[in-house]
Amino acid sequence: MILRKMLSKIIDSIRISSEFFFIYEKFLMRLGKILFTEYIDRIGFIIDSG
Repeated sequence: MILRKMLSKIIDSIRISSEFFFIYEKFLMRLGKILFTEYIDRIGFIIDSG
């Protein structure tokens, strides 16, 4: 019984951490895409202007 409770707690914590990782990964990808497009826009501006 105690083992089952421990296992369910471990499984719950794994599930929570994987959900958090998924949200964090989506956030990082979105942030990276914003920074990348900003960087490309600046390079394009520099190339266009000179």
